[in-house]
Amino acid sequence: MKNLRILFALSLTLILGCSEGEKKIATESIDPIEGVWKRLGTIQIVNGVHVDTLLTEDSNDTLFAQTKILKYGHSIFIINTPAPDNSPWKGGMGGFGKYKMKENNILTEMMRSGTGWMGGSLDYYKDSLGVEARNFDLLVDIQDNTYTQSTVTAPDGMGKQKVVNDFHEYWERMPDASEKTKMDGLWKRVYEISYVNGIAVDTVSVPDDAVLDVKILTNGHFIYSVDQTGIYEPDQTEYGGFGAYGKFEYSNGNLSEYAEFISGNYIPERILEPYDKSRAHYASVEFYNDDMYIQITKDTLGQQGIGRGLVYERIKN
Repeated sequence: MKNLRILFALSLTLILGCSEGEKKIATESIDPIEGVWKRLGTIQIVNGVHVDTLLTEDSNDTLFAQTKILKYGHSIFIINTPAPDNSPWKGGMGGFGKYKMKENNILTEMMRSGTGWMGGSLDYYKDSLGVEARNFDLLVDIQDNTYTQSTVTAPDGMGKQKVVNDFHEYWERMPDASEKTKMDGLWKRVYEISYVNGIAVDTVSVPDDAVLDVKILTNGHFIYSVDQTGIYEPDQTEYGGFGAYGKFEYSNGNLSEYAEFISGNYIPERILEPYDKSRAHYASVEFYNDDMYIQITKDTLGQQGIGRGLVYERIKN
């Protein structure tokens, strides 16, 4: 087993510091690559000429789904393709890390953590080389509400990079699902509090090298990623972690998250119905201040009984 989470008692003494609305494309982003993106398919480009468009809806796998959020200087994505049969985990995969736009339309994603195959690959890569992230250079072509990306080689002696193949991922910007709320932001779980009969009985810190639980919520969309490679071994189901993409609603301290597809160590149907209230995650939320909150999962009766509270802190860099 790898590093276990550190258990300690902690007294939190902190100062306490949705309407769906019209659905629209966000226009406040300064960086044109910022946004919530849905993979539509693949475009074949030969010698700079667009020769074919292969859409998911016309493919042999019409259930394929991939969503990416580029915001707050970070990239987070999730894919619902099931893991190979011999894998201990069964769901899809996802990744999380910082990103940076460079010259010549190069998007560099510095992947730090992930779920499923991506999480395992990153764990092996980082351990082998003693680094904190793996960089992926992508050539992007942004056209208002669509963009394409393709992997490129590392820079040569002249600083030039070449496209690895002729197939470019084809993405479309998704419209806002709601107005901005207080929940919008990039968050990381820092504590977990156990409750018995509504009373806090234990607090556990969540070190990054053990479990990295991060999520982005923006204009009604969310993606979360829980990398557990720090506390489990590759032959264990839990090593695959878990993550999801979906929509959320927040109003008056009540958070509802409606997952649409999932990655990691469990997999229901590959695609779930949007806003399915019977399968939603319901939590009460209390903000300690603008940059930290606690969410406590509710049971199916809306009562707060035996359970846990997750404390999230805003990531600002």
